[in-house]
Amino acid sequence: MIEIVKTMNATDGSKKYLVKSDSQKNCFETLLFSLQKEPDNYILCISSQVGCQMGCKFCATGALGYCNNIDANDLVDLVELIEKENTDKKIGWYSFMGMGEPLNNFDNVMKFYNIMSKKNKNVHFSLSTVGIADKIYELADSGCPYYLFVSLHFPFDEMRKKSMPIDNKYPIKEVIDACDYYYSKSCQKVEMSYMLLEGVNDTDECFKELTRLLSPEKYRIQILLYNDVDVKNDVIKYERADQNYAIEFAEKLRKLNYEVNISLSVAKDVLAGCGQMTGKYDKGELI
Repeated sequence: MIEIVKTMNATDGSKKYLVKSDSQKNCFETLLFSLQKEPDNYILCISSQVGCQMGCKFCATGALGYCNNIDANDLVDLVELIEKENTDKKIGWYSFMGMGEPLNNFDNVMKFYNIMSKKNKNVHFSLSTVGIADKIYELADSGCPYYLFVSLHFPFDEMRKKSMPIDNKYPIKEVIDACDYYYSKSCQKVEMSYMLLEGVNDTDECFKELTRLLSPEKYRIQILLYNDVDVKNDVIKYERADQNYAIEFAEKLRKLNYEVNISLSVAKDVLAGCGQMTGKYDKGELI
């Protein structure tokens, strides 16, 4: 049984839900929001796991250190519960972009699609992964039409390893080979997420390598800006890049025929922006 423990209303109109199920010891989070360009089309940002074992240094979820998979039936119950509470809103996307790495809960993510695609034929599905290459191949072969976001963030392995330990197992070339395969099977572009960090990956050298790696015929690029998170690490001091620079960076990419989206996180005031979810109360207790 799914229970909404707490609802937090962000100043931008988004709703963050702190959720618990009978099968989970700890809470997880879900966010209902819309984008400025499509204010009447809502996205339900779903967690696939409680916590995350990926350990990305810029992410509060990854800093939790533990991880439990969320069962597909719990996810279905959660979506239906939130939809009942928001009958005045059109939800056009179910997106695994909350807590956890969805491809490490592959079976439940697939089962969720198989159930919900029959219940709601007018909704789209997406997921965001740090790049679990073998599972990207498996997803491609399944024919399941998830729109795929991949968190690349750094164009060089030596740079990426420092912030994203997954690069030690799946270096950039393996991730891109898997994404190329996904494109060939799905006939839809893969969206690469690139979080601009001031003085780290915002250089001309990084720009050139990024465009060398990614073909505009196969890839879209999503530019993200870093959200402050309460994570202690001695790897890199992360600084949010200037928004005007992000606009310039995007324009340079567009001139090379890339489709580019600058994504400014919503619901940051309730700690539901990219990398901020932890499943905690305002006081900070994990429950």
